Amino acid sequence: MKEKTFNTKALLIATAASVFMVVLVFYGSRKLQNFDAALVTYLFGTLFAFFGVVYRYTV
Repeated sequence: MKEKTFNTKALLIATAASVFMVVLVFYGSRKLQNFDAALVTYLFGTLFAFFGVVYRYTV
């Protein structure tokens, strides 16, 4: 029997929440008009951490 290594429902919820967060950043920065390019790495780090927290909380 093959074991599942991840929870599909939690993966989908965490992905949807992360996409929603990207949409909030996009519109919160006036369609990236007020978004500093130096903050892109911080955004990816924050998104990764947010995804992990939502995934673990959902599991």
